Amino acid sequence: MSILFSVVATTAAGTARIVALTLMSLAVIGSFVWGFSLMRRSEEEKKLGVPMIMRAGTTVEQRRDAAWRGYGLGLVAGPLVLVSQMFVVGVLAAVVLSLMQKYISIEEFEAATGRKAPLRIKRPSVWSQMRRRG
Repeated sequence: MSILFSVVATTAAGTARIVALTLMSLAVIGSFVWGFSLMRRSEEEKKLGVPMIMRAGTTVEQRRDAAWRGYGLGLVAGPLVLVSQMFVVGVLAAVVLSLMQKYISIEEFEAATGRKAPLRIKRPSVWSQMRRRG
């Protein structure tokens, strides 16, 4: 949600920005109020010390269905999170390695040293060589 707020705040213009930010703020406040309204307890439950979350306004079947949906989403989201983390780590590693170089690009190397960089010869991959043989 914070990404959406920042995108709207930086890219939208004038009245559209005000309307979008107002609607998103109302949605956040509304969901907060609705979430706490589900946890209301009676006076008797308060005296007994029943935790608020125990009476979230749901039936046993709704909680069971929500649990199964959570398991299903976890099966889908878990690998996606893992792949995205690997991608982010790979990109960050590439950025760090490129920043550790003395010259970032070939053009910068040539301008700084006054020498022409040698041409890079692209070698065929192992897979393409295997396909040619096979």
